[in-house]
Amino acid sequence: MFFGRLTWLVLCLGVSLVTATLAGEPPNLLNYIYIDASEGNSSGGHVALQFNGTVYHFQHVDPGLIQLFRENTGDFEYRYRYLENRNLEVSRIGVTDDTFQLLRDYFEQRYQTQKRQFELLHALDQEKRLLQMIARSDRDRKAIPDQEGLPLPGAGLFFSQNELAEAWHQHIPSSKDLILSQLRREVQQRYGADFLARHIRAVDQTLQELTPPDRDPEKFDLSSRNLVPADYTFYHRYRDLVLKRLALQTLEEARPLKQGVHLRPEAPAFRLGPKATEAMCLFQQKLKEGILDLVDSRRPDPGYALMVQMARLIVVTRSCESGHLAFLDLFMDGAQVFPLQELPQRPGFWQQLALEKELELRKAIHHLETGEPLTETAYSLLETKANRYFELRSGIETGRPIRLFGLYSLPDQTLSFSNPAPSRLPTSTLIQASESSERLRKVYLASLKNFYRYHLLSKNCVTEIFHTLEQAIQQKPTQHPGQKNGNAIREESIRRLGGYIDPGLPGFIPFVSSKKVREHYRIIATQRLESYRHERLAAMPEKRKGLLGYLKESSTLTSTFYHPNGNDSFFLFFTDDALFPRPLYGATNTLAALLQSITGLALLPFDHGHMLHQGALGLMSSIVELAFFNIRKGSYVYTPPGKPGLSGPVQ
Repeated sequence: MFFGRLTWLVLCLGVSLVTATLAGEPPNLLNYIYIDASEGNSSGGHVALQFNGTVYHFQHVDPGLIQLFRENTGDFEYRYRYLENRNLEVSRIGVTDDTFQLLRDYFEQRYQTQKRQFELLHALDQEKRLLQMIARSDRDRKAIPDQEGLPLPGAGLFFSQNELAEAWHQHIPSSKDLILSQLRREVQQRYGADFLARHIRAVDQTLQELTPPDRDPEKFDLSSRNLVPADYTFYHRYRDLVLKRLALQTLEEARPLKQGVHLRPEAPAFRLGPKATEAMCLFQQKLKEGILDLVDSRRPDPGYALMVQMARLIVVTRSCESGHLAFLDLFMDGAQVFPLQELPQRPGFWQQLALEKELELRKAIHHLETGEPLTETAYSLLETKANRYFELRSGIETGRPIRLFGLYSLPDQTLSFSNPAPSRLPTSTLIQASESSERLRKVYLASLKNFYRYHLLSKNCVTEIFHTLEQAIQQKPTQHPGQKNGNAIREESIRRLGGYIDPGLPGFIPFVSSKKVREHYRIIATQRLESYRHERLAAMPEKRKGLLGYLKESSTLTSTFYHPNGNDSFFLFFTDDALFPRPLYGATNTLAALLQSITGLALLPFDHGHMLHQGALGLMSSIVELAFFNIRKGSYVYTPPGKPGLSGPVQ
């Protein structure tokens, strides 16, 4: 169905609390999940397939395609059940080990294939823009805004946006970082005194001479095979060369980390004991050796890795020398901030959550005292826990807004590169290459649409799950060789899943598919996981229940745990727990949306149609409630994660 809120797909605050612990989970946990309807994305409902700790589901994406996504089970449940406040209906399908492995492997294979296909589409679009940028920069170096430039992940660790534009053409005097100065000396001792300068000149020359390749459009036509064309695009190569050049320049100049990208808190929770400090010092040597190997690597894309490893070397060395944990800021650029006072929770909630995060951090640091060598993975987890606790603690102590979402496992710090080196190619050649890249992108997009064109009824989040299940079953030799292919697939599906569901049925919609799964497949258990609001209503003290309590919580104006936010259009009554009053509530919500739309018309010159758009969405959502269909549930910008339901055995 429609594309979900990508903001919540990244690592979020609740992940550590809601992610399943699979060690005690029985094998072959194959669940068909129906997510009920709500306003906004996937408004008609949504479906997904869970394999133990991983969920696969299809979503509608621009430009008119349907794409397979993969999520951690805990993230998926938290987003739909808590943030989007939807009920989940879970049907557990009984399968053998062989069938479970067959289906899971096929879904993963399709996910990886399609992911690479969509990444190539994005790369071809970026290639066109990059070639246009280089052609324009040859004519007018001030003509390109930063927002139109080439995104360079990791560049912000050592450069500001202004420095990046200037650094390409001249060395900028700056204070030297002693740690990178020592590393530079070790590079020179190993590879020669002019190694860095020589490699920087070589990269500059390669960039100036870099020529867009001539490519055969037929290789980008996927009509005959569902594969990914092997293409290291001009965009990829140019970006990787620029990042390599900046990384080498960073080391050559021994540039210090930019202010704000690293944190050095002095609180007791960040103190390292003797063994933990020793582990940091050993990890520092490991990082240094890795950088010394990487700087002379033949891989085409060492730039980002070098940036991150040099930044980590600096903070790990400081941790080793001071006995206090220093670390990089892992939150994504532009992560949304939330004032804690605008996220009402039970008294003491944030302090309790900060205490839990402090205990997680202390436990991770204490683990270093065992003498076990610190690995890249273990350090990354430690870095993540330190970021989470520091963010909460500083927000509580200073009152500043905090970042709840957008925590990456590696630093982002992306800058926009809009001042490319002059190309030795004629401007006309660059423009022709840009036009050629655009034609190739159109050919490739048309080819992708042959496979993945979205259709509301015949190719949606439901039909694609059953098509994929059918394709997976076809991978195994049928046990019914005498039958025609269609009948053989049906019989094989019955043998493996307990039944067969035709993926080509017209009008296949989410709630119908859930019913069909329970009727036709080998269902060994079912479960209904209540939405966040329903959980809160059930947990209300008895003294707050009854008619008055119900009336209070039924309206968005008086509810004690719902607060209007920009994700929801304006409405007055929840309809998710009101069957017989639903048409009346729906009529009231429709009237409210109509009034909002009229107000939006008056404000059109001032708010660029935002309120009118919200009113129209509210009208579409509320009108269907007149026919007893529930839409208006409300959503939340943040909720405390509850007890996970998808992660354990279905009851």
